Amino acid sequence: MTEAITSPPKRQESHYIGIDGCRGGWILAWCKPGKPPELQCQESLSSCLESLPFNAVILIDMILYRSEDPSPRQFDRRAKKHLGPWHSRVFMAPPQESLNAESYTDACALSQQVIGKKISVQCYNLYPKIREANAVKHAGLIEYHPEIAFMELNQGAPLAPSKKTAEGRSLRRQCLKHFFGSLPDAPRHALPKKPWAEDDLLDALALAAAAQTGTYLQFYEALGIDPLKHVQVD
Repeated sequence: MTEAITSPPKRQESHYIGIDGCRGGWILAWCKPGKPPELQCQESLSSCLESLPFNAVILIDMILYRSEDPSPRQFDRRAKKHLGPWHSRVFMAPPQESLNAESYTDACALSQQVIGKKISVQCYNLYPKIREANAVKHAGLIEYHPEIAFMELNQGAPLAPSKKTAEGRSLRRQCLKHFFGSLPDAPRHALPKKPWAEDDLLDALALAAAAQTGTYLQFYEALGIDPLKHVQVD
């Protein structure tokens, strides 16, 4: 099994946030100055964001459209290149023009017109969250990919086992414990079924770690893209 690296340098001057979507809404991993991370679950993204301080660094695992990176996006191509044999963990963002489609068939037709390819059902199922992420009135959201964040915690090597396997989750927990020292408790909930999967929590924490180390900046510098500039969807 690949061994996690020694914890990268951490900045302490701000609040560092990682956000990942889940079946019940959104998971937020919040690193406050001088404190261990905590996990929250909110039904809406706006609820996640409204209580955050103005100086928070916020990384989110959701597509944010940018005028300087139209479909097919440089962001997706570079993320796929980073992951090498595991590039399928990143799917290409659907063209922004397809987000207003009222059915999967319409979305495929619009995508075909713009980029010459249809979209997957998995991608179409993310449309509500993609719309939500692009519609929130918050200038501080930065898109990043958890698999890239985990790679940066693992000596620059992608984690071969899938996060959907017990081995993959164990390795990801190892990387995060190495960085944070310990892992926070899962959010409390009163629902009969948990509104998240464990990998949602791990992904949010990985994004918070990337926010704290600033590794996402090098990713965006290589693209020549301002990470804080994205286009809102009408």
